[in-house]
Amino acid sequence: MAAWAHWRVTGDPTLALDVCGAAVRSGTASHGLPFLADLGPLAAAHAGPVRRLMGSPGAWTRTYAAYAYWRITGDPDPAVPVLLAEVDPAWSGRPDLPVQEAVSRLGEIGAPGRRGGAPVAPDPGAGGTAQPALREGADPRRPGERPYAHRSPGTDRQVGEMKFTVRRAALHDGDVLGEIHAAAWAAAYAPFFDPGFAADGIASRRTRWHARLAQQDSTILLVEREDGRPVAMSVYRASSTRPGQAEILSFYSHPDSWGSGAAASLMRGTLEDLRGAGFARAHLWTLRDTHQSRRFYTKAGFTESGATRTYDFGDGRPLTQVEYERTSPGQS
Repeated sequence: MAAWAHWRVTGDPTLALDVCGAAVRSGTASHGLPFLADLGPLAAAHAGPVRRLMGSPGAWTRTYAAYAYWRITGDPDPAVPVLLAEVDPAWSGRPDLPVQEAVSRLGEIGAPGRRGGAPVAPDPGAGGTAQPALREGADPRRPGERPYAHRSPGTDRQVGEMKFTVRRAALHDGDVLGEIHAAAWAAAYAPFFDPGFAADGIASRRTRWHARLAQQDSTILLVEREDGRPVAMSVYRASSTRPGQAEILSFYSHPDSWGSGAAASLMRGTLEDLRGAGFARAHLWTLRDTHQSRRFYTKAGFTESGATRTYDFGDGRPLTQVEYERTSPGQS
């Protein structure tokens, strides 16, 4: 995100193209794709990897990739079928299905767009193909209708009156958890490692959560936006080193949600949940050099305990972690 901001401030896309392109090539699609989409034709060199991600097993990744490919190339033909495949008129609002996102992007492609930076007319063929499913999805006579509310590009990052819901993760949330973990870890942690090791770490974090959910040895929470999409996750359980306390083992928010208030909402929900579970205090570890994370924990009421440790993520180069602690809400 910093590289994207550098482009927006300076007008020089080189850093953003390098960072976002590397993210897409390493498999962190949801992190790099929205920024490449914003770069548009400037990201033409990355069109190939983006197009390959349109065949990803993840529905959200396919959707992001299809939109980014159209924004980069101006060619709707490969993108529209991918987006159209996600349009289910019988959608019940399941957050792991990007129906609303696909509909929004189809609407954008169907309106006057840009091809190489120049305005082009709508593609009647693409719009005609999508019309039956879109018409059925918008039929007000359908019982139990959940409208596909319009969302303008970029509102994921807006700070305002957005509301969030905290809930327990269910067994079917493995892909959602993996998407959040992989994207957040790629943005915050991957820069500390060699690219090959980072790519393997991202892939591992994307696929490990079905097994973690099945173990049922921790409490896993998700925070959802108003449109139902989960954007942040936390994991806690009884501490193995501090009797009577909870340890927050994982706390990640998708880069798409940074600055939206999602992480703050999740932290409040996590602290309330662990208090309800009988824990008066909580502690956690974070990398010493992830300054954004450390500022967040301080703002959330955590203080440094003074303890440090080194942790080897598996590449033989241990990194320093610092410990934070705080009381649960309502505890003295």
